[in-house]
Order: sequence, then structure tokens, then C-alpha cells
Amino acid sequence: MGHVNFCVKYHTTICDFATKINDAFSTMMLVHITWTSFIISVLGFEIIMDTNYSNSVRFSLHLGGWLGMLFLICFYGQILMDDSSTVSETVYQTTWYEKSPTVRKSLVLILLRSQRPLVLKAAGVNVMSLATFLGVLYNAYSYFTLLLKIKP
Repeated sequence: MGHVNFCVKYHTTICDFATKINDAFSTMMLVHITWTSFIISVLGFEIIMDTNYSNSVRFSLHLGGWLGMLFLICFYGQILMDDSSTVSETVYQTTWYEKSPTVRKSLVLILLRSQRPLVLKAAGVNVMSLATFLGVLYNAYSYFTLLLKIKP
């Protein structure tokens, strides 16, 4: 019973922490993915248009930093989503039916809280995941091609 109570409390702590992270960083994440899309497109444009090799290297490193930062946020958001979605399956696959009624009630609490995966959100709109990362790259490429078409 003690181990199950610990797991229930630990799961509740993780869920509460994810909620606090979303509350603290949600708006900032939306601003970050919006600006990253524009910055990636402009840096790509500068890399192609600048004839100075040292500037192209500088812009490439800058681009790599922005891509890396966005990828890390989206990657760990994806891990959080994937791992939290397996919690209910794992609890259900245990021998919960052989446990005492008190333990079963505790496991039901975990099952109820784990029906929806935990996610990092950008202002409640976008879920920070690898799909969001690809979406930002797609938007950046669209802006990049627009810049190429309107170049002087």
C-alpha cells in the first residue's frame, strides 16, 4: 500500500508541476515559436543572399542555435506527452484486480488523471511537440520563399 500511495502522490506532483510550467511559460512559448519562424526564414535568406563567407557562417551558427533551442523544447514536450500517455496503460496492465479495495481506489485516481496526456502548450493553442517543430519549419520555409520572390 505504501508504494502505491507514493506512486499516486508522485503522479499528482508531476501533473501539478506540468500545470505550473504551462501557466508560467505558455504565453512565452507562443511568442517563441512565432518569432522563431520569422527569424529562421530571415537567417536562411541572409545565408543565401550574403556573399561574404564569414557572414554566412555567422548566420548559419545563429540559425543552428534557434533551431536547436526550438527542437529541444519541442522534443521534451513530445517526450512528456508520450510518457504520460503510457501511464494509464501501464496501470491497467498491472494486477490491480488482485489488490485491496484501498489500492484499487488509488489506482483509479491515477487512471482518471492520466486519461489525457500531459502537454506543454503555447498559449493554450499549440502543443509543443515534434509536429509543432515541423510546422514552424514549414512556416519558416513559406516565409523564406516569399522573401526570395520579393528580393530586389
